Amino acid sequence: MTKIGGSAFSYCTSLRSINIPKSVTTIGRWAFSRCTSLKSVNIPDSVTEIDNLTFQKCTSLQSINIPNSVKTIGIFAFFKCTSLQSIHIPNSVTTIGNLAFLECTSLKSIIIPNSVTTIGRRALGECTSLQSIFCRIKSLKKVCIDNETFTQYNYDSCTLFVPLDTIEEYSQHPVFGQFKQIEIEHPKLSKQKN
Repeated sequence: MTKIGGSAFSYCTSLRSINIPKSVTTIGRWAFSRCTSLKSVNIPDSVTEIDNLTFQKCTSLQSINIPNSVKTIGIFAFFKCTSLQSIHIPNSVTTIGNLAFLECTSLKSIIIPNSVTTIGRRALGECTSLQSIFCRIKSLKKVCIDNETFTQYNYDSCTLFVPLDTIEEYSQHPVFGQFKQIEIEHPKLSKQKN
């Protein structure tokens, strides 16, 4: 088996955890949509894409392991995963789709790696518990970021942690520059979160 098809486990409301086999390279749209009891998912390093709406409204999902093989996090991929508290996006992901983490209301922190080149519209919209964004992109010249990626809540309430020697570039950026709190990420903190 190399693919989990679209809507394969959608509405399996009693499913609590899943280990995806290492042969799988693709997880289809809506594959685990509305699996409201699903708490944990282990994705193997054979998977390269988390498709659109894959885990949308998995309201009990607390943790997920995104491996270093994943390049794309699709549109609405984790929409309304209201129990998800933190997520570490690996340094292989280049695209975070529109609305990818919309209304993840328990999400407190997120790491955006240096590999990311595209961040879509409202990707972190309505994440009302978000406190820390660790953005490790070293040069913003390569990044396509939507003007509506973040909301006013993000700008007012979150601390944006950025790499050493980039704080001026972030402060002058038309999107990132709207954050009221921009700080350099301490090297020790960076190592702890890798």
